[in-house]
Amino acid sequence: MRADSWSAIGRGLGTPHLHVQVHVASIYQFGTMADVVRAFKAQAFSLEQLTDYTQWFCAEDILDKATHKDMQRNLEAEWQSRFSSREHDDMSLIPKYLQHEAKATSTGQFVTVSTAEQDSKAADALAADGDRFRRAYLADA
Repeated sequence: MRADSWSAIGRGLGTPHLHVQVHVASIYQFGTMADVVRAFKAQAFSLEQLTDYTQWFCAEDILDKATHKDMQRNLEAEWQSRFSSREHDDMSLIPKYLQHEAKATSTGQFVTVSTAEQDSKAADALAADGDRFRRAYLADA
């Protein structure tokens, strides 16, 4: 099956899938929910601490303001249609910037920090590549 076929199958057709939230090094790590309730009642942690942790864990920050602003114009309509329009097909595919990284790494066509140490042009190219990757990643995330 072609990779682009998976996106059509994966969204809006009731395909079973799973959302998971894992709590690492938190009140939930070693106790049951009853333990959590007891700890909360004993004021071992505050509701603010729990909310701060949950917001951090869920990455509720806006990572790329331009992408966020662009999405706002039709987000509600897209949500109601389960993001079924063709513009969202790439939601089920590996992003192009990661494909580019994988190809460059597998073919040895990349500059590393250690190889760029002696060459200022290579170091500048490496910094520019890192900046492109960061922008692409934040817009994607």
